[in-house]
Amino acid sequence: ASKAHLLQTLATIQNQATHNDLTILTYSGHGVDKTGEMVMAHTDSDGYVPSIEALLVTPNELLTAMGKIDGRKLIILDSCVSGVFVPESESSLSTVLVNGIDDWYAKFWEEPGYNLPDLYVLTASALADSYEDPDSTDHSHGVFTITLLEALGWNHPHGVDISTIEPGTPPALRGSVITVDSLYTYIKKNQDLPIRWNILKPSQEYQHPLVSGGAMDMVLFRF
Repeated sequence: ASKAHLLQTLATIQNQATHNDLTILTYSGHGVDKTGEMVMAHTDSDGYVPSIEALLVTPNELLTAMGKIDGRKLIILDSCVSGVFVPESESSLSTVLVNGIDDWYAKFWEEPGYNLPDLYVLTASALADSYEDPDSTDHSHGVFTITLLEALGWNHPHGVDISTIEPGTPPALRGSVITVDSLYTYIKKNQDLPIRWNILKPSQEYQHPLVSGGAMDMVLFRF
């Protein structure tokens, strides 16, 4: 999972995808402190890395490469400071990088109407750390990823066969569809960590997932 392989794969998908396709990219790994870049693997067999920058994928690089793909796109990131990948849109500002009420007010009252975006980003955290399941003994998932799998109906307690998804209705189903927002809502409500720092327990870990802003939602699957 190197940077070169990632960009090459996205370029291949770009040449093949059609307007009717849904492309989902998931990443579970390290995010650089304060800036959030994805840390990828190196390709040198001797393990020598000439510079850390050669391993990093920036928000601009990933969003640009995904944006060139036709059809609908969803990026799911379980890494620290991953909220920096949530893009601004014609109908929203990034609440991670822009926090001025004047900017939000001006955006809300702009003349242009909302356009339905074709690229959404769902992340484990904003400008904070993300955490792994502390009870895992066989394979580690992030707290965010565990809850995402539960939302899709793939709830696998430790020691249970994970080769199949449990039958039944996915918990994140909203009516007859699963949407980006229904996944986000389920994760916020059901993840093991609180979504905000507790003044009564200042040492307690917290993790607040984020999703692309604006008034629009994206249907992922119909049942």
